[in-house]
Amino acid sequence: MLKKNSAYQKGYKVELKAKERLENMGALVIRSSKSRTPIDLIAIFPFSHEIWLIQAKKKEVKNLSSVKEAEILKELEGEYKVRSFVFAKKNHRYYFFAV
Repeated sequence: MLKKNSAYQKGYKVELKAKERLENMGALVIRSSKSRTPIDLIAIFPFSHEIWLIQAKKKEVKNLSSVKEAEILKELEGEYKVRSFVFAKKNHRYYFFAV
């Protein structure tokens, strides 16, 4: 069980706040719980065809150079080809089926 105000719980609350704000902006949001990666949230904006990779911080940020994940996030920027799949069983084996 988590302590009432553990660091994880505080970060979790910030992620939920960001998730709610993104959803209100029209995004589909994927949260990566306990990810230990630079990406806490992935927001997909279907109308503008944008994808945002987000690192949520509970502490105040004075400048982005103090956010260690910012450099990695910047490196991930660019254009990607997006493909959609369903992962399902056929003939007793799992496959990726292109949509």
